[in-house]
Amino acid sequence: MRVFFTAAPNRTGPMDSGARNLIKHLSSNIEIFTFYEHPSCAKQTLEDDAFLLPDNVHLLKVSGVLNDLFSSKIFFLKANLECAMASLKVDADIVHTLGYPCHMYMKRLFKIRNPKAKHLYASHGLSATSRLKNVARSLIKDADICTAVSRFDADMFFREYGKKCKVVYEGVDSDFFIPFEHDNERLKILYVGRLTEYKNPMLIAKLAKCFPECDFIIHGRAGDATLRDKLVNYASKTPNLTIDESYMTMKEMMFLYASSDIFTFPSIEWFGLVTVEAMACGLPVVGLNDGSTPEIVEDGKSGMLSDYLQIKENLNYLIDNDDVRRKMGRSARIRASWFTWERTAKEYEKLYEEVIS
Repeated sequence: MRVFFTAAPNRTGPMDSGARNLIKHLSSNIEIFTFYEHPSCAKQTLEDDAFLLPDNVHLLKVSGVLNDLFSSKIFFLKANLECAMASLKVDADIVHTLGYPCHMYMKRLFKIRNPKAKHLYASHGLSATSRLKNVARSLIKDADICTAVSRFDADMFFREYGKKCKVVYEGVDSDFFIPFEHDNERLKILYVGRLTEYKNPMLIAKLAKCFPECDFIIHGRAGDATLRDKLVNYASKTPNLTIDESYMTMKEMMFLYASSDIFTFPSIEWFGLVTVEAMACGLPVVGLNDGSTPEIVEDGKSGMLSDYLQIKENLNYLIDNDDVRRKMGRSARIRASWFTWERTAKEYEKLYEEVIS
């Protein structure tokens, strides 16, 4: 079986990193074709440990930013054209797409060479993004099967497009993301995610003022320059709040999680991979009882879920109760171990077999 992934596994975005981890865990009997963004454009190369790919993966090298909607129009169009033309060279049984514009063009040209090939479309919440809905409609039109990363994602997909998805959760490497003993003099409260309005990092910043006895870290790159400036300005007046926009390797991210005490994530997500990574490092989660979070976090066992108004109360409870916090952290680690890339890969292998049979 030969599968063409329209993603770049050496990029660091959640969709591409998800594709990378899936590719790494698929059976060696599956021959895989995918893109490799040239090191001058990507922050990671495939020589880095976490980015090494198995021998059954064939790389199509490209120089452009494959999925970056924020790059210049000329550079973006050049990247789309380069990737689309490379797709004409691929001979495979299945094309596995995500919801980016360039994936639409790649799939179309791939189908010219491989008219009988099957098409698997993976939603990953992109289908609900307003500016990508037309792209999703185009990709879904001839998809033989669609997948979603959570029941929440699948429900939104069905309401928008009237098509059912198979839910395939993503995973975490629990051998890599591990807890370790630490004794912070002041509890460390962590948020990880892009600095954009819908993820509500400003709520975390405001919570820092409510708990001056704790240290709060907001780690992520700016998705909204105005919000980023607000956060930086707020942090300048809040001694226990740090805005960390630095790029971190996977190993550095693991240490950031594992050296913290509580993970806060007040965002409605299709699948919160950072939440699962934090749980694998033994952190209890304070989050919303909405989106996919209730599918990941067991309320009252591996974390505390609520609406926005009760987040402060839940955080206060975990700050004040050391034994409960540590017990929930241990439960979070156990819960995270269910979300494995091995499980994800096996489910996709079944879907590949199903779609070509």
